Amino acid sequence: MIRLITGPSRLDRALALDVLIAVTVVGIGLEAAYHRYTATLPILLVVSIVGFVGSVSVARFAVRRNSE
Repeated sequence: MIRLITGPSRLDRALALDVLIAVTVVGIGLEAAYHRYTATLPILLVVSIVGFVGSVSVARFAVRRNSE
């Protein structure tokens, strides 16, 4: 959480956010499996897609910025 707020670079912040999203996805998945509650699965899917798209966007932005 500290790296997300103070991270020395934008890539450090993006990586910290990725880890936070991964932990959130795992938590939602464990809760859904434990309670056998399938209504949270669409939320799980949306959070993982948002995390993936965010990671790819940050990576593409970083590559473009470094090539200039």
